Amino acid sequence: MKIKLGFETNSSSTAHILMWRGPKTKERLRELLEAHSRHFDLTYEDSEQTRKINPREAIDAIVSHVNEAVPAKPYAAERMAIAKHMEDEDDHSSAFYTEFAQSLKSIAREAKEFDHVLTVSFGDNEGDYAGTDLGFVMDYEGRDIRIRDKDLFYTTLDEH
Repeated sequence: MKIKLGFETNSSSTAHILMWRGPKTKERLRELLEAHSRHFDLTYEDSEQTRKINPREAIDAIVSHVNEAVPAKPYAAERMAIAKHMEDEDDHSSAFYTEFAQSLKSIAREAKEFDHVLTVSFGDNEGDYAGTDLGFVMDYEGRDIRIRDKDLFYTTLDEH
């Protein structure tokens, strides 16, 4: 099951959430990601095949979405409101909903310290790169990417 901004579906994807300081440009985002390129050298193996991506593929894909980035402060406020709504819903009091709401709050707290937020979804059958090697690898292997420095915060949110 996947929860995405308050509704449920049965699909698989991982939201890659990036927050950064500085201009909302491809050059700035690329500079920040390339400083951490080792995180994007990933391989996913299943019973049928091995899928590998290199850092340039992943970084190019993420940077291509820079125009979708939103201001961080309103993003933070919206995520806090969603988390509060989830916590207030009696019929969604499971540990899963509680954990998801806590994740949203944590992301919102981080966002307050940055200028821009970008979310790119990667998935095996859903997301911006559904069904591609890049989609599979960033969904299954990229979901553990965590980067935190003074100008960049990168985390993922499992949308299963």
